Amino acid sequence: MFESKNLLGNALQSAIYDRLCSAVYYALNYTIGYLEGLDSQNSGKLLREWRELGAYAVAGIVLLSTLPEGPSLPHAVRLIPWIADYLRDYDEEAVLPIVQQWLDGEPLAERISANPQDEEMKVRELKRLVSAIDENAKPTVSKIIRSV
Repeated sequence: MFESKNLLGNALQSAIYDRLCSAVYYALNYTIGYLEGLDSQNSGKLLREWRELGAYAVAGIVLLSTLPEGPSLPHAVRLIPWIADYLRDYDEEAVLPIVQQWLDGEPLAERISANPQDEEMKVRELKRLVSAIDENAKPTVSKIIRSV
């Protein structure tokens, strides 16, 4: 029982990280696509600017954009609200390596969906399984009587 819970706990932590990776990539790709769609004359300009700024600054821009007042703040970008929800609990240090990978043009790992909602489903299923194991591990009167 303990081993299964530990394996599921590790899988859950990995799934949560994968969801974060997916959400960061989605937010950055959506922002680039949206802004370049508005100004197709300057295609690639924002990406070049972000590469010059560096991962820490871009991570700050993304997280600034998750705030309720984010879209009205200077240097913030407009994020889809459900994407902002996935990112809101993290700080720059958490998203920094992911942003750096994105800026370097590295694709998501094959196991990670480009759609954060797919990753959310994995997280929910693993949480359900961990919860089920926790429930089974709780001592009950009938389990205590059987063990005696």
